[in-house]
Amino acid sequence: MKILFRLAAGLLILSGPAQAASLELGLTRAVKKRARTVSDTVRRQRVAPRILWQKCVPDAGTQCDVWSMNPDGSDPINLTPGTDTSFDFDTQWSPDHSKIVFSSTRGGNPDIYTMNADGSDVARLTSDSGFESWGSFSPDGSKIVFSRAVAGKGQLFVMNRDGANPVRLHTGPGADEEPAYSPDGSKILFGNDSTGRYQLYTMNADGSSVVQLTTGAYENRYPSWSPDGQKIVFGSDRTGNSELFVMNADGTGAAPLTSNPGAINSDPAWSSDGSKILFASTRDGNAEIYVMDRDGSNETRLTFAGVFDAGPFAW
Repeated sequence: MKILFRLAAGLLILSGPAQAASLELGLTRAVKKRARTVSDTVRRQRVAPRILWQKCVPDAGTQCDVWSMNPDGSDPINLTPGTDTSFDFDTQWSPDHSKIVFSSTRGGNPDIYTMNADGSDVARLTSDSGFESWGSFSPDGSKIVFSRAVAGKGQLFVMNRDGANPVRLHTGPGADEEPAYSPDGSKILFGNDSTGRYQLYTMNADGSSVVQLTTGAYENRYPSWSPDGQKIVFGSDRTGNSELFVMNADGTGAAPLTSNPGAINSDPAWSSDGSKILFASTRDGNAEIYVMDRDGSNETRLTFAGVFDAGPFAW
């Protein structure tokens, strides 16, 4: 009796059940080994995913590109290289770190795009005449929340990850920006300037039940959820200088993390394990990238390029 097995390279003819069983066992082991290799790769990416940020080069006119690097600052790679003067900015990872959502003016107007983690397979998701930015994936990767200019003011929308079905989420006064889903996907954190100063808010993922988290005659910007959803790190000028703070997810218990009079500290982002916070600072005379422990200790500078390195960061 002869048995046929279909392989990637074609058909293999075996003379009997014994040989078939032997091949089947070998193939099963090979498939399991491959699965373990892929699983190990995904696990390593989740433990230490690369950092995304935008680098703007002064001698290149108005050019800004999306870059990635290792968590220790090594191996920086330009993901959107080119000689044009377009802005590529507002980067965020998909939950599995296989895709990047970002904004770009490469089409003439700021629109939302996605690309693979290595910068390949760029796809344009929006083509509206308004300014579209701040794209961020939902935790399950199926949706992207973003800001679209309506009558000159940013308003929050959500769409499918392929750009289909854009739906407006928030219709309140003021301009909305910097939206981000909570880790469990139930809420969206965002900023709004309807009070005359940017304040931070949350709402349900469907746009209902808006709750104001911060108040006062000062700016509160750059919010970022902790991976467990219990804390929010953000920037504020409440002390008279642009510093970073952390508060509970309900807006209580705000505490300072940085103190650098005269410097601008901005764009904080949590590491995937919640132990570190990435941020930008001008403390050394130029906008560079730093990392610190979640309590504000052990600040370490990661970039030394002498160009404008800025967020929002994704890690």
